[in-house]
Amino acid sequence: MEKLGADRLTPVGLAFVGDAVHTLYVRERVVTELDGVVGTLHTAASRRVNAKAQAAVFDELIRRGFFTEAEADVARRAKNAHLHSRTKAATPTDYHKATALEAVIGYVHLSGEFDREKQLLDLCFDIGNRTAEEPYCGLSPVGKTAKHSLYIMYINRACAANIKNHLQKETVCRYHPKSS
Repeated sequence: MEKLGADRLTPVGLAFVGDAVHTLYVRERVVTELDGVVGTLHTAASRRVNAKAQAAVFDELIRRGFFTEAEADVARRAKNAHLHSRTKAATPTDYHKATALEAVIGYVHLSGEFDREKQLLDLCFDIGNRTAEEPYCGLSPVGKTAKHSLYIMYINRACAANIKNHLQKETVCRYHPKSS
């Protein structure tokens, strides 16, 4: 599709294409970099391709001033677009930011700027990788001043060992600083 065609599409249409491009790219990277079973690969990909992760990537790209003027315009229109669907797993703000990121990816892809697309997707993966690879302790705070004894444990067999290590060794994670 020529660039003029990409300019005419709605932000939601661009996001629809961008979602597919981003998901496929992440799946290709995950399957080539990880040696795992389907469930493990799916989890690794899902941690990078969800509204919350994409919103964090979008914020970082904005902070770095990565987008061109045209891409920033697409992102602005997509972020402000009225969306008819809602997600239960993310805030409306995160969902709009994720839509903006997907719209930019769709715009770059449909514009035929494949070098820029690779640069954007590589950077998205690298930024998202930092968030996805953080140790997940499986605990959620009850309140702002909650201690580890007041945490609700999520029942997740895959991270049970991490929860145990986190509590016993007082491993420092992003969400639960080491108590003094």
